[in-house]
Amino acid sequence: MASVSASPTATAANKHVRATLAPEVVSVPPGRAFQVGLRLETEKGWHTYWKNPGDSNLPTRVRWTLPEGFVASEIH
Repeated sequence: MASVSASPTATAANKHVRATLAPEVVSVPPGRAFQVGLRLETEKGWHTYWKNPGDSNLPTRVRWTLPEGFVASEIH
């Protein structure tokens, strides 16, 4: 099995929030777990929630599109 290369960062944005993913590694050896950081930059006056749904009743969610054989855990 070959290792998988990860992008140094991946970014998505909507009208009020820009999300950037930053994996702790650039290449993943088979079977090795790794973490990915999530940076949320919000428009002035806006904010997000973590697991607590807060006033909006919407916690932060990450929808992954993963290569075959990969599994993502809950947000830590």
